[in-house]
Amino acid sequence: MSPVALRFDPVGRPVDLYTDITALSPEQSELDDFPCDAHNSEHGQVTATLAEWILDRLGT
Repeated sequence: MSPVALRFDPVGRPVDLYTDITALSPEQSELDDFPCDAHNSEHGQVTATLAEWILDRLGT
């Protein structure tokens, strides 16, 4: 899955590692808000998408 903390039932529904998380409803995540990059990257890597999202939330 992804670090976006998706809600799922591990018994009733198998995990699909290729789920398009941008197409899921907000109710399917434990988080209030999160960005999704267009490409896979290392966990915690600061990409342009992440930096822009953070700066937008800070109001700069």
